[in-house]
Amino acid sequence: MNGENTIHFLQHMLTCVPHVPILLLWDRATWHKGIARQFVEDHARLQMIYFPPACPDLNPQEHVWKQTRAEVGHLRDYAHLSDLRHAFQSFLEQTLFRFRWIEKYFPIPSYTSVFI
Repeated sequence: MNGENTIHFLQHMLTCVPHVPILLLWDRATWHKGIARQFVEDHARLQMIYFPPACPDLNPQEHVWKQTRAEVGHLRDYAHLSDLRHAFQSFLEQTLFRFRWIEKYFPIPSYTSVFI
């Protein structure tokens, strides 16, 4: 990843989801700074919040990588890199990753379910 790829992705999001505010939850990767940050600041529909430093448990993406690595990569031997790539892509496409970030860190009292 780099800043240019991040901007390309953000432009795609803005095109695919017009007229809707977009909140970006970002880790502190280098490509989320510099020109990518400036791009976000230049587009009113984009807002960003950085995860706190050294808190990978708050980042849902880290849970995806951990589960994928355990299923596809850990202690497995692939004859060719393309076999690993195929297994990795297939796992990502066929797996529904459940991470209940809001419920885990901000539990909703049971009595509020009546009003939702």
